Amino acid sequence: MKILDVLQTIRRDPSLLERQLPELKGFLSKKAGKSGQGVANSIPDHEVCFADVLNSHGFLFLSKDVQPTVGFPYYHHQIGGTQTKIDFQIYETVNEKIVTIPVDLKHTNSKTFYLNDGWFDSDTIYIVSWTLKKINKVLIAYGNDIPTDEEQDYMNELIALKKKLNTERKNTGSLVPYIRFANQYKCDRFTEEFTNTQFEKVLSVLSVQSTELEPHSQSASQQTEVAQQTDE
Repeated sequence: MKILDVLQTIRRDPSLLERQLPELKGFLSKKAGKSGQGVANSIPDHEVCFADVLNSHGFLFLSKDVQPTVGFPYYHHQIGGTQTKIDFQIYETVNEKIVTIPVDLKHTNSKTFYLNDGWFDSDTIYIVSWTLKKINKVLIAYGNDIPTDEEQDYMNELIALKKKLNTERKNTGSLVPYIRFANQYKCDRFTEEFTNTQFEKVLSVLSVQSTELEPHSQSASQQTEVAQQTDE
């Protein structure tokens, strides 16, 4: 799968996500309907850089109203809009079947980054880039492998509470309330050992997926178990 080469390229050189690519940014902005909008609504540079790496590895951009076909590697960018959790939907053909790989990118110039409406999506590949002592860093991991068990348990409680409050919400005058998360997550725990372990796990899962007779039959978390058994 070409996505393996894409991720390995970024892992070797995280600075690829730090570039300024105005021509490609203009193209993606136009396709997303953001041409001429302010900085706050523009396509983030790290997403533009990731699209450039995809392009350089032979992936073809798809407009939102075009579906992938068997035989070529494709990608959609922000197919669900800027407020959805997934930035890229990547498509590859395995054994004459299309495999969909969701990827979400996070970038920060500080020690924390924001999560769209609160939390990690379990079967999505997250690419988190940041700078530590002027050195570009990157974490590539599945969403279910990033938080600790304690963090996940606590978020499960908060998600249940949010759902309850939004289900039982009452309008007051002209106010129509709706509760959303604006959680931040620290990069402090992304040590070299942690980032190496998670990256190897992603490669193992994708390698298993690339040889599956029925690519859609297992989730990423299930494929992780298969990959671990294979490594053993």
